[in-house]
Amino acid sequence: LFVAYCAYMPAAGVILISEILGRRDWLFYALAGVIVAAAFLGFVHQNADANFDVTEPRAIAAVIGCGMVGGIFYWLSAGRWAGSWRGTGDQPI
Repeated sequence: LFVAYCAYMPAAGVILISEILGRRDWLFYALAGVIVAAAFLGFVHQNADANFDVTEPRAIAAVIGCGMVGGIFYWLSAGRWAGSWRGTGDQPI
């Protein structure tokens, strides 16, 4: 629940941008997952107590890697049809 609380706004912003721009490539979503994970780490660093802060480099790399994998899985489930509601005529990949 804490992760969802901290990652909701960055993820919603990325999803909004991808829908408006109609981005359908997996690399965009993988990099967007990295951005959301980095924003999550920033929120955790600012808001969490000292015992919960992620400071070990391996843990930071794991969170960023999980963000990348999450972005790719979002592309698999919804990103391939991004912007299709506008009726541009492009088919999903």
